[in-house]
Amino acid sequence: ILSAAMPLAPGDTVDLAFQAFAASGPPISVAAFLAMANSPLRNATWDPAEAVLRLTVGRRVDAFAEIDTGLLPVSLLLPLGIAAPSVLASATAVAGNVCPVPASSVQPLFCPAPTSAEMITLTSLVYSPRVAAQVSEITLRVTLQFPLLPAANITLTLPWFHVRDAAVGTTVAFQTARFNGKWLNDQARVELVARALINASEPLEIAIPSTAAIRLPERGLSTNQQDLLVSSVYAGAFYQVAVAKSEPIGIFKSSALTFHPKVVGQPTMVKLTFRLASEMVAGDSVEVFLDGFGGASVDGIVSVSNTATLRGSWNSKVTTLYLTVDAPTIRVPPDTEVTVTVEASKGISLPPLSMPANLPTLLLRTDALAGPVEWGRVQVAEGTTSFKCFTEKLSLTGGSFCGGNHTVRVCAANRASASTYAQGAARQ
Repeated sequence: ILSAAMPLAPGDTVDLAFQAFAASGPPISVAAFLAMANSPLRNATWDPAEAVLRLTVGRRVDAFAEIDTGLLPVSLLLPLGIAAPSVLASATAVAGNVCPVPASSVQPLFCPAPTSAEMITLTSLVYSPRVAAQVSEITLRVTLQFPLLPAANITLTLPWFHVRDAAVGTTVAFQTARFNGKWLNDQARVELVARALINASEPLEIAIPSTAAIRLPERGLSTNQQDLLVSSVYAGAFYQVAVAKSEPIGIFKSSALTFHPKVVGQPTMVKLTFRLASEMVAGDSVEVFLDGFGGASVDGIVSVSNTATLRGSWNSKVTTLYLTVDAPTIRVPPDTEVTVTVEASKGISLPPLSMPANLPTLLLRTDALAGPVEWGRVQVAEGTTSFKCFTEKLSLTGGSFCGGNHTVRVCAANRASASTYAQGAARQ
């Protein structure tokens, strides 16, 4: 609604310049709208590049007479965080021009501060490889609902992520396609500095390379873990959200293998005990790689314990024991000790030669939905010893019964052990 202290003639124009408003869309002319409204204005044109609305007079308007444009079909974005916006009015008229002056009255705006969840959206994290305590490429996906200016930051906070054996104050610089990056080990955070303007609402995929040597937490990660944070600053306001979607990473808090009997090359009972940091549910599987073990492949393995029922099979070609949490098990809570027993009658046999304790090629993994774990060594595993029989000669002095030369047959792991035994225990 406007009026002028002078008459306005057909062809005169009034310009309204909207300060700090964000223009949108193409230039618009609304002559047809004004004609239907029987307005004294002949046309109104909107220039989004300049955020200027130009009103063109169609018939004479007396001095101080009000002109009501009606609700013009023109779209613009209200300024962010400004309660009293500024609009400058100017005129080019036969009766005299008017330099730009502030509009005498502009409706105040209700300017609620946008929330962080409205300004930082569609966040997710992906890791490759997805193994606890290992170096990984970390990919952040995020959409900012504001422009990110050159040299502006996105900060990614990653508690318990680390560079191994790093000195205090360690930082690691790296580059991605559109950002200069830096890992601050003491603060467990990534600073991503934009090299060029990034438009609002543009989906971003930022791959932090494995050359940054950032390791995933040794304690693993839960699904959509809430202390993984993305933050940025725009127009003086700080915005921060928890990453909405992130992959779980499980760990075995303990694992052990025992065997009975421990006779090399013979069938044995295999007993696996483990504790997983995350929960297990029906359908989750556990695989055990038993390097060098033998015995024919067999199905129908069932292990029932107080905490879980698992069913599976032994595949001799790949020396792997496959086990799946069975339907009767509704849920195995995190950090629960699970014991799996495969009886010797199933025919899994120990390696034909000695097997040292804690053999590094005895491996374990799980595809548990709440926390999968890739192949890793079983933490504690019994060893076995294969014996050979050796003949040792003893020359003894003493009474008539024991004196003289003797031959002793000793079964031991090697000749040195056999000789030591013969010279010691057998002599006694």
